Amino acid sequence: AERTLARSFCPEWNDVRIVRAMLALASAALEADRDARISHVVFGTESCVPVVSLRDAARAFAAERRSWLDVHVAPPNRWLGAMQWGAVDRRVVPERAVRKALPGWVALSRAHAAEIVALPSALGGDLWPAFERAFAPEELYFATCLALIGALGADAARDDEVARRSVTHAAYPPSAGEERAHPMRHDALDAALLARVRRETPGCVLARKFSAALSVDEWARAVLG
Repeated sequence: AERTLARSFCPEWNDVRIVRAMLALASAALEADRDARISHVVFGTESCVPVVSLRDAARAFAAERRSWLDVHVAPPNRWLGAMQWGAVDRRVVPERAVRKALPGWVALSRAHAAEIVALPSALGGDLWPAFERAFAPEELYFATCLALIGALGADAARDDEVARRSVTHAAYPPSAGEERAHPMRHDALDAALLARVRRETPGCVLARKFSAALSVDEWARAVLG
């Protein structure tokens, strides 16, 4: 209970309240970490499962020190151009600054998390309303914020602060095309799936999307051997 936010934003699928919840989580984590021991803020959902031990994940983040996200600078097709890049309020965020992380669950370095949490104060108001009409706003919000603070993009002065890698593995069916809105579901974690995850998304620490409960013993047999 001590690690649970007092308030629930009750987000639904494709809801900007997901972004608001993520911002609240990041803010609470940084506020509680008075000894500055946290190196990263890592986002995931109840359907995400770690594919490495906690110790190995901590070592990976400690060695990297950068934010992790698989970044898309421009829309790959007209549909995403309209539903994501074009749906962000251009009165607040210029389209050239819009970035996308896929999947939307990312790892932010402590420094980036702090800057993003503080960004509304610097800009004079909340930024999330600009993403209310966008499809999958959580895929856009944090990557775009990194562009706004100068840490992401072809002309970013601090582009070396971002590792272009995904913290989360997600598999999509061939029918998904470039939209990739619905990841494939997994019923169990076994050696074959684990090998596929590590092959397709090297260095990731989480995998999604697991539809059934996974016991600690099952997880330990697959991940720890």
